[in-house]
Amino acid sequence: MLKEITTFILDEGLGPPWVRDANFFAGHIPARNINDVKPPPRIMAILENATPATDLYLKDKIDKPIQIWNRAKTYFTARNDALEIYNFLHFLDQVSGWFDLPDLGNGVYTVLVVQADAKPTPIANPGEDGLYVFSTNYTWKTMQD
Repeated sequence: MLKEITTFILDEGLGPPWVRDANFFAGHIPARNINDVKPPPRIMAILENATPATDLYLKDKIDKPIQIWNRAKTYFTARNDALEIYNFLHFLDQVSGWFDLPDLGNGVYTVLVVQADAKPTPIANPGEDGLYVFSTNYTWKTMQD
């Protein structure tokens, strides 16, 4: 489901031109990208946060915890990137109702709720490398068709 969530976010066209495996990553933050080049300072990563929980009564229900992690050269760039994704997902949760993630061959995941644990929070302010990092934890409550 991580690839489906990542594809969904990329398809929305938020923020700067996010490019998969160049400045936008799924599941990890690489030391070097696919071209063997160090990623730029401004990146975003969608990370798995814990093992998905399964409902004992609804076997097709999956709660998928993820972390959206981003960094940039300045505090406000990192903060704005984190808030843009947060506001988009929060708006989606409050207004749109259920929707399907892109079908990447693993079946269709219908998203019921995207719940943020808290607003985006700085976790490196700045870090040792001088870059600012924000993190937000979400739970994607889904059903698999």
